[in-house]
Amino acid sequence: MTPKECSVDHTGMPSASSSFRRIVSWLGLSALLALPSCASNSGSSSSNDLPKNETPSSGDDALLLLGAMLLDPATCVAKPDATAKMIAGGTLDLAFRTIYTAFLLVEKRASSADMAAETERIVLDRADIKLTTLDGVVLSQYPNVALGVFNAATSADSYGLVTLDLIPSEVGKSERLFNAQQVLAKVRVSGTTANGKKMTSTELAFPIRVCTGCLVEYPAIDADPAWSETGYHCSSVRRVMPPCVIGQDVSFPCSACAAALEVCGDPKLNPSFSP
Repeated sequence: MTPKECSVDHTGMPSASSSFRRIVSWLGLSALLALPSCASNSGSSSSNDLPKNETPSSGDDALLLLGAMLLDPATCVAKPDATAKMIAGGTLDLAFRTIYTAFLLVEKRASSADMAAETERIVLDRADIKLTTLDGVVLSQYPNVALGVFNAATSADSYGLVTLDLIPSEVGKSERLFNAQQVLAKVRVSGTTANGKKMTSTELAFPIRVCTGCLVEYPAIDADPAWSETGYHCSSVRRVMPPCVIGQDVSFPCSACAAALEVCGDPKLNPSFSP
């Protein structure tokens, strides 16, 4: 028994306003479970969506926004290097959270392989985000705070981590996002070097599917043997380690949240569930 896929043509998602209000009430309960924000993968050099007078760094100063990294499930840490595990797209499960926090990999190209090995400190503190539907309808456009500091070598390519909310809470709570089901976040990050030089990255287009309950799994091992009514009911007895960010990207068994949320205990109340 597994949740059905949440996609652009997802037929299990109720579209009525009452369903949206029910999600908001679920979120009030799931605040006890959700961890706080920690905060194609190639970028485009188009500058059409940049703030005035800002263009992507190029040549020796190229700053590439490569994509979103997957947190190590054992440490809940994203390691920014050439071997980092990347995800092609994200999932935001509105049954648990209204914020999508991305852990983005940034590459600073070497200034010159012939130069003496030196380092420059780069502070990335701003992100410009445009959120659209897959067919290009703009849902929201906004600047946001980014958090990224790393030392870039002049003689070798260097990698850094930028943490930011691609979907902030006020957008995540909107009915437009709920109805979109799948969105595209177009993002650039910018900041300065230690000597005051401004830097702006290439653009990353990152797809995020939006669902309600699609990350919850209902394995047979978690079926409540004491349940007297017909159908599956999830037991909270089995202790499992929840994902690093519950309600984002990674699925998890219902026993992780059955004690707190109806959507976890009873799959019939999960709009993304299919027997």
